Amino acid sequence: MLYKVFGASCLGIDTIPVTIEVDVTPGMAYVVVGLPDNAVRESQHRIMSALHHYGYKIPGKRVVVNLAPADLKKAGTGFDLGITAGILAASGQLEPVLDLSGYIVMGELALDGSLRHFNGALAIAADAAAHGFKGCIFPAECARECVAVRDVAVYGLNTLDELLSALKSEIPLDGFLVNGEAMAESGAGTIAQWDKHAEMLRGMLEKGTLFENDLAYVKGQNMAKLALEIAAAGGHNILFTGSPGCGKSMLASALPTILPPMTYSQAMETGRIYSICGMYGNLGGNMLKRPFRAPHSSITNQSLAGGGWDGMPGEISLASNGVLFLDELAEFRRDTLELLRQPLEEKKIQVSRVKQKFSYPANFILVAATNPCPCGYLYEDGNRCVCSSSRILRYRSRISGPLLDRIDLNLVLKQFKDTSVLSSEPCSESSAAVALRVLDAAKIQYRRFGRLNCSNGSMTSGDILKYCTLNKEGKELMRAVSTKGLLSPRAYTRCLKVARTVADLHGHESISVPDLSTALQFRFCESNSL
Repeated sequence: MLYKVFGASCLGIDTIPVTIEVDVTPGMAYVVVGLPDNAVRESQHRIMSALHHYGYKIPGKRVVVNLAPADLKKAGTGFDLGITAGILAASGQLEPVLDLSGYIVMGELALDGSLRHFNGALAIAADAAAHGFKGCIFPAECARECVAVRDVAVYGLNTLDELLSALKSEIPLDGFLVNGEAMAESGAGTIAQWDKHAEMLRGMLEKGTLFENDLAYVKGQNMAKLALEIAAAGGHNILFTGSPGCGKSMLASALPTILPPMTYSQAMETGRIYSICGMYGNLGGNMLKRPFRAPHSSITNQSLAGGGWDGMPGEISLASNGVLFLDELAEFRRDTLELLRQPLEEKKIQVSRVKQKFSYPANFILVAATNPCPCGYLYEDGNRCVCSSSRILRYRSRISGPLLDRIDLNLVLKQFKDTSVLSSEPCSESSAAVALRVLDAAKIQYRRFGRLNCSNGSMTSGDILKYCTLNKEGKELMRAVSTKGLLSPRAYTRCLKVARTVADLHGHESISVPDLSTALQFRFCESNSL
């Protein structure tokens, strides 16, 4: 007898439906075909023990399990649950009352019949409706990843016995629904979500509550804080250059606290990446929390860009819709840094391998920090720098001009001369206050563009022509700077994007000369450590 159950397989960050065909005929064999990996082949032993625990068994006949499409490699332990249901139905040990044709059934089996986590549940659930399914049956741990999925019902089970009871209609499947609230609120808009976040921020201000990495803990460095506010409001890249201990890393870690919460589409995009990589727990259970990735300078090209035989996303994609922090930028290999050029421009990265081509999202804010020289004290007073000019030149040449051209905000930071400011109490404006201004600017941009990547840093050429018009004085200022050869065409447009963000923060309808001056100041900043 032949029975079909449905699962899914991940290819890069995309999912492909998999038909699990189980055929039980006279004979003596157990065969899994359809390019299964070792984890799928070993499912026989997990299934055998789990079935025995509930009084069932793999029949002593010829059992053929086909995972279609047969030319797609199947990996992982997520097919255990679907294969088990197929074996019981095909062998006549179970006559399902519940029709599984409209569901994706996946989960890893423990030997006692309990269900365990598998990677990629959120990605599979997010694509299920588009593939024509009405529900997903997952282990409870995986289902908790999918509580925000709006388009398809997600059910979370703890044991194989619960699935068998639901198939026999002994207990209703709806009792295991985990995302009913999200489905009911599917019409909630981004602005309403941001208004709710603004109320939370105002509550923090009233109570004096601070984030863990709050801007209030950063002493001095007022120009750097302004640059962070502009970067957060418009999605602009930023480079801090300064001596050791001047606050570069602390400033970078504070950036996520002033970013607006992600839109639903952004949250689903980021969540699916982390789910496929088995790292969903790194988001702390909060799908709207912006990711913050800080890879070490020894990272390999593949770890940064992604790829490999299984098409896993790299750090560039794990930081998508969040922050990618590269500390000690000049210590990274030059060819590794060059991988950033395409994603910084296109907000995605294309990875080509021998048999596969993958496209990953890469819409992140780059925050880079570097020392001005190998010893780090070039800009400090007192002749503390011990580096020769040739050594400094070699050190700086590790960062290419094209990469620097893609960075919008440049700042040089210095250490404090007056250490009395370094008290243990927070003494500057908190992240909540800054985040409210950033949120207002984000609302302006969302209404302006009305699309997923709704930030000034992601403007297209057509957007720049439409929304970055300059008055006569502004045109003369930009012409004067351009004729001196200080701006490449790319840098010119990036300055306009930053100026548009500054104007949004000030509530200006059009870009003024002071807005342009601020953008140019950060483009050519020599020393902003006030």
